[in-house]
Amino acid sequence: MKYFHIIILSTILNANLYAQEEVPTLEGKVLYHSYTNYNNWDSEMYILNLSDNTVSKISANWNIDHEMNGVFSPDGTKIVFMGDQKNEPRNWDIFLWTIGGGEPVNLTPRNEGRDEDPKFSPDGTKIVFKADNDIKVMDLNGNILNNVTNTPDIEESMPYYTTDGSTILFAPGAGAESDIYSINTDGTNRQAIVAQPNYQEYFPITRDSESFFYTGWVSTTDAHDQLFLKYFSNPNPIKLPFNNSNADYSDATPVGSQYVVLSSTRTGGKGGYDLYIADIFTGDIWSLNNYNHSINSELEELGANYFSGITNPGCSTFDIPGIIEAENYCTMSGVVTEPCSDTGGGLDVGGVVKGDWMEYKVNVTNPGTYTVTYRIATTENGSKIQIQEDGTILATTSVQNTGGWQNWQSVSTTISLSAGLHTIKIEDTEHSWNLNWVRFRKMETVNNSM
Repeated sequence: MKYFHIIILSTILNANLYAQEEVPTLEGKVLYHSYTNYNNWDSEMYILNLSDNTVSKISANWNIDHEMNGVFSPDGTKIVFMGDQKNEPRNWDIFLWTIGGGEPVNLTPRNEGRDEDPKFSPDGTKIVFKADNDIKVMDLNGNILNNVTNTPDIEESMPYYTTDGSTILFAPGAGAESDIYSINTDGTNRQAIVAQPNYQEYFPITRDSESFFYTGWVSTTDAHDQLFLKYFSNPNPIKLPFNNSNADYSDATPVGSQYVVLSSTRTGGKGGYDLYIADIFTGDIWSLNNYNHSINSELEELGANYFSGITNPGCSTFDIPGIIEAENYCTMSGVVTEPCSDTGGGLDVGGVVKGDWMEYKVNVTNPGTYTVTYRIATTENGSKIQIQEDGTILATTSVQNTGGWQNWQSVSTTISLSAGLHTIKIEDTEHSWNLNWVRFRKMETVNNSM
């Protein structure tokens, strides 16, 4: 019998060792905060750089107290967060920091109320936030652009843009009265998305164009927080498989389509809330201490935000008319480069799935109507490639099966471009494809005069 117990224990230990070896390999950065207690006003913010697994305390020299709930800008160059100016009343302001720069800028110094929960718009030009009990939108200089809600008698918090920037998810109410709603950015079309009576649902986080994460109780009688995945097209939320009803799980941030970084009080941690990465399909979960042993501590680690994009500081500005080689992006999310068998060889961008994207700097020297040609390969029918200029969608083009991931075909569409410097974004909005290059050819104007 003792021998039998030893075999079982050995099997468990080997399984745990194997799980450690299977910790996901990631690129990008994780932003988070840590404090002894929310009411102690001692929060600090950190960045885990997954390229070398180093952790940097970014708030050490700021003239700000209790920095928390930071979010990366879409291009990864800025962080917006909530905190309080030192030696001023404890009433929360919104700050904007350029990564690597000096003191963050207070965007809301004139508001004597509480300014909280900031999030960037998908194009990075606006910030949605909670102002006292309402939802507002401002630009990056702190100028209020519009009041999304105007119901000061109802607490409305935790706003988050959907991927197209037209709608905001948020949580009106508190405790058992808290639900999840959506509303257009102009304040119209307010509607409940998740609203179970006498049950708390809050903290919506957009995952992709089809779904979002949120936090909710185990039940109306058990207030342990759990994490859920909700598809807009399906009324039934999915309780994620790593949840345990004896612990709290919250503060989700999506990491690609498979993983989520979260905070939890599950057993085996270092303190109260620790940071973990979990597989939303299998339920496998790993401490972030697998990347750096200093992350989780006896303190509370919360508010994670993941930035997946890899920025190329040496990227070039492409002249249009002309050709952009796909691998020469300035910023991307989710893609890889690989050897290309198309005419001319070189590299292509591969591993592209729905939601992945690349951004390029361009200079349009001749404005007008252009034929855009994608040199593309896929094994799937119904794939889609989208082009945007400075956050505005110009065209979405369907791509059919080319017969292989290195069987290249040219697919074209027509767009209009304005003169000057712009950011062109190429995004996969359906299925998968590889991309070699994008050509912009000015369409000739036909002169009908005699």
